[in-house]
Amino acid sequence: MKRYGKVLGAKMEKIIGSCDVRLDSRFSQIRTRETNLGNFIADTIRHSVNCDVVRVYGSCVYRLPHVLTSPQNPQVLLNSGTLRADEITPVGELKARWLVKVLPMVDEMCVLEIDGKTLKEALECGVSMWPRLEGRFPQISGMRFEFDGTKPPGNRVTKVTVAGNGLDLSRTYRLCTKEYIAGGKDGYVMLPRCKVVLDGETCPVLPTMVRNYFRALSTHNGFVLPHHQEISHMKRVVKSSPHIVKRYSSSGSESAATTITTTESKHTTVAKYAISPKVDGRIREVSGGGD
Repeated sequence: MKRYGKVLGAKMEKIIGSCDVRLDSRFSQIRTRETNLGNFIADTIRHSVNCDVVRVYGSCVYRLPHVLTSPQNPQVLLNSGTLRADEITPVGELKARWLVKVLPMVDEMCVLEIDGKTLKEALECGVSMWPRLEGRFPQISGMRFEFDGTKPPGNRVTKVTVAGNGLDLSRTYRLCTKEYIAGGKDGYVMLPRCKVVLDGETCPVLPTMVRNYFRALSTHNGFVLPHHQEISHMKRVVKSSPHIVKRYSSSGSESAATTITTTESKHTTVAKYAISPKVDGRIREVSGGGD
């Protein structure tokens, strides 16, 4: 048992990635509002149920995690109770232990066909208990909404946009979520009537989605960029994802900057990537009661 404990302990110390901003998963925040970690996880789910974007520069092919914005791509709704680390993660390296703390359950995911009316009902469910620290509060991707916490539950959502367009109550959308709430748990009793397009047998489990995102990112760490033109190419690729920051070092000395620059250098440049998720206003409480 001790031998297996040592093996497991070593695996938990494995570095899976790094972050350039503090990641907020405090229950007081993530169960009442949008947070940068909630955005990162939701956007990673959305990326995972699509595919990597491939961009070709010359004879080279770069594959980077990318958050797609086409109306055909599934939207994401994740109950905040999924994220279990009641803490702020500091800037720096992220270990496997951190991921297990954030996502301790092997949550199965699915994709549903959902009409606009039912999608609005699901968002209403998500904010129905606000400002109580309920796990049903949603973290989302591919859509934005506003709600007024002073109004009665069931009538709080005042505005919804999907892929930049106003919600059409009669239109059919695709929603990626956990099988747990697709089955009606956490108050989402409207979701079981939706058609399942991809079930848990088809979709990766949630922790695997996040691991795969970091794994795709890590393949570019140490990538040698020998001249200015390729630095510019990588700059454009990295900008395709709102969560990625590229740092680079010349002659082995890492730059302290966390923004991308294209200054001339005669030295070989080595790329390094980190996540840098932000709060972008995709969920807004309009009464001001959440401030």
